[in-house]
Amino acid sequence: MSKTIKPVVEIEEIIPSEKYWKIKGTDSQGKDFSYRVFADLTGPMNLETQLPEFYEQQKQKGNPTPANSIQIFNIMDHAVTSKNASLINHLHTTFRRNYIRALSVASYSSIKSENRIIHNYNTSDEFFEQGIILGPDGNVNNLNLKQRKALDLILKQKDLRILNKVSQAINQTPFYLWRLNSNLSEKIQRGVGFDADANGFSVDADWDLSDSDPAVRVLREK
Repeated sequence: MSKTIKPVVEIEEIIPSEKYWKIKGTDSQGKDFSYRVFADLTGPMNLETQLPEFYEQQKQKGNPTPANSIQIFNIMDHAVTSKNASLINHLHTTFRRNYIRALSVASYSSIKSENRIIHNYNTSDEFFEQGIILGPDGNVNNLNLKQRKALDLILKQKDLRILNKVSQAINQTPFYLWRLNSNLSEKIQRGVGFDADANGFSVDADWDLSDSDPAVRVLREK
């Protein structure tokens, strides 16, 4: 008589240590993307030293890192495009309750070639988008195409239809841009950040680098 083998089954229950949303898809260039957005923000940090140092420390450990302004807008756009109510509500609450600092810096200069937005500022993954940031503030619907070009440097997006769609879905308000307006006699760097209230959703390119604010945390998978 053959021996009966008792089946062995192992089940492991995994409960994430913290809440996150996994976002994956294909962009307009046909490239696949996959990343996680974590519900918990970083603690308040400045852009001078703290946020770049934290980025490098977390990158070395394979942990989520602070997001730059392009990544933050992509999160918003992907949440709205997918109609993910959970993430949309989370973003609404996050921006209403916090000034959100991006790992991006606006570099203003009287020398045209030195004007740029620096993303992943002062880290091993730093890169920049060159162009003029200086210009008028206000509701993006009141800015002409040339005046909106700075948004392409900050967000990689200047299409009014998309900007309005995202702002209305997340904050039920118009989209605003705030930046330096006057001609400069010297090079000035300002932090990029996001905030929202009942009057508008704003991307700001005029924050002091020494101010401390929390940042969104992302983990790129592809």
